[in-house]
Amino acid sequence: MAHRVLFSAQAEYLGVASAMVKEAADAAAAELLGPDVAVVTSEQTGLAELSELCRTVPIPFVRHLAVEDVLVTASETPAAAAALLAGRTIESLGLQVWTSGEVAVRAEGLRAELAEHLAAEGLPTVRRGASQILAACATPGGVSLGLSDASMMLCDWPGGRVRLRAGSEQISRSEFKLEELAQLFPLDLPAEGRALDLGASPGGWTRILRTHGLEVVAVDPGDLDRKLARDPGVRHERMTAGRFLRSSAERFDLVVNDMRMDVARSAQLVVDAADRLNAEGRAVLTLKVTPRSARRELYEALELLDPAYSLVFARQLHHNRNEVTLVLQRR
Repeated sequence: MAHRVLFSAQAEYLGVASAMVKEAADAAAAELLGPDVAVVTSEQTGLAELSELCRTVPIPFVRHLAVEDVLVTASETPAAAAALLAGRTIESLGLQVWTSGEVAVRAEGLRAELAEHLAAEGLPTVRRGASQILAACATPGGVSLGLSDASMMLCDWPGGRVRLRAGSEQISRSEFKLEELAQLFPLDLPAEGRALDLGASPGGWTRILRTHGLEVVAVDPGDLDRKLARDPGVRHERMTAGRFLRSSAERFDLVVNDMRMDVARSAQLVVDAADRLNAEGRAVLTLKVTPRSARRELYEALELLDPAYSLVFARQLHHNRNEVTLVLQRR
């Protein structure tokens, strides 16, 4: 029996995501269903296998995975969902509903209708912590409906679209990238550890690192936001990242780099910072990749990084835009 697995990606990167999935899954084709979602059909590669491939190959442009068991119309979805779940043993059931492209149905309405129908059938759903997820993605071709193991879906937000709300203390929207990463991949840093923020201005990532209890050395010739000026846990080094790394012998538990520079320079800077990391230290790096050459740029960066780091996480997050976020472990 062939497996059909939905995968979501940022619209501009769905092409490269599809090519990488098709190759990794040894599939004949990946069919585009909407602007940011496609489905791959494979005899050998199901959800569990593709989830592992996304993490290890890696295939970072895939944000979210879900099984497609049936394709139905919107009006058929509640009844089809109940039939799909009938007779199955489910510890706890969650719902993920989203849309892609021009469709007549609204995700919120379809989700409410599904939840109400399932509850009436004795299948209540939970908002958080479900072991299995009923996923429903509405595209111009219909509603792809399937039951998936929550641990294999890469992200617990529908379609991988993580929604975060700006707080009054927010300094920059770049903070969302680090907040989203913390949701998907806890960094497990030591309490009261030390972080080095390269290219810190205006200080968004520095602020987030402080909320996690880290002391931060923020390196940037530019100014930091005034919110950080009175924080005794922040030290601003007003110089370039390269100069700081050449002149300092300090040690850190974490190095982060979210600077806007070409992929090779950005990767090399983090390689140069490896000697500043403690034995179990990690680095977080955002690579600014372009859709046409994203795969080549990614592999070139990984090749540069490999002598100094092992890769532990790679994903184009919802808040990345034209970037891929890497988490690296010092070798």
